[in-house]
Amino acid sequence: AVAAFLERATDLTPDSAKRGVRAVAAAQATLDAGSPDHAAALLATAELCVLGRLDTARLIRLRAEIAFARRRGNDAPPLLFQAAKLLEPLDPELARETHLDALGAAIFAGRLGGEPGSVAMARAALAAPPGPEPPRAVDLLLDGLACRLSEGYVAGLVPLRRALAAVQREEDVRWHWLACRIASEVWDDEAWEQLTAEHVRVSRDTAALAVLPLALTYRSGTHLHAGEFSATEALIDEATALNRSIGGPPLMYTQILLAAWRGQRAETARLLDRGVPDAIERGEGRGLTWVEYGTAVLHNG
Repeated sequence: AVAAFLERATDLTPDSAKRGVRAVAAAQATLDAGSPDHAAALLATAELCVLGRLDTARLIRLRAEIAFARRRGNDAPPLLFQAAKLLEPLDPELARETHLDALGAAIFAGRLGGEPGSVAMARAALAAPPGPEPPRAVDLLLDGLACRLSEGYVAGLVPLRRALAAVQREEDVRWHWLACRIASEVWDDEAWEQLTAEHVRVSRDTAALAVLPLALTYRSGTHLHAGEFSATEALIDEATALNRSIGGPPLMYTQILLAAWRGQRAETARLLDRGVPDAIERGEGRGLTWVEYGTAVLHNG
């Protein structure tokens, strides 16, 4: 509904500057609603309008977010990093959020990521203008993740646990997809359980189709590690159907692991044969890591 009203407002606005701002806002809402292609068309409208420096930086940021939603590959991290640097003197808080988005995208790109690499991006994030006092959950998450990537696991452990506690206290679930991964990495099962459940609940309630498939996938991981394979499969099926409906890139991580934990050799091989070329083509190195992990689980079993 937000996307529809903002798009209509854009159509009805004759002033070029205001039209451009509303087109960017409409594109953001449209992307959140799970329509990256339509969001890109609205951005094209914004590009024809008169935009100030801040709105131009926001447009570049949104273009990078659309690239991540479409492919979840190695093209998004440098675009998000560029947007973060542009935003630093204009909107420090949004710049920090964009640095966090860039680091999250770099994690997906993994070994297939280009330049700047995740370590360089993490160091740049640590050198960015500081956030507000007291820090928001997103600020703690950025500092903890940047420390983890640039200085190693031990150095990042305490700040990441502090960030997880802050994320759990906030109603905003924008960063839950990243916090879920961090919770599993620091072996905080209670946080992992709470964050994945809340992420799915809010995504459903707000019809946030752009993030719901990923939320369902992370939630399925908690059931998988609890040995609840039927619940895992149901969430995977729902995530796959939703993802297909919005044209998102494949989400095969838990699918591969479920087949491997069940000892289904033929199904695991089928998923691997399909998943590896796709991950390489898009530049999603994290997908290759999960393929290797799934293969190890299968053969160990």
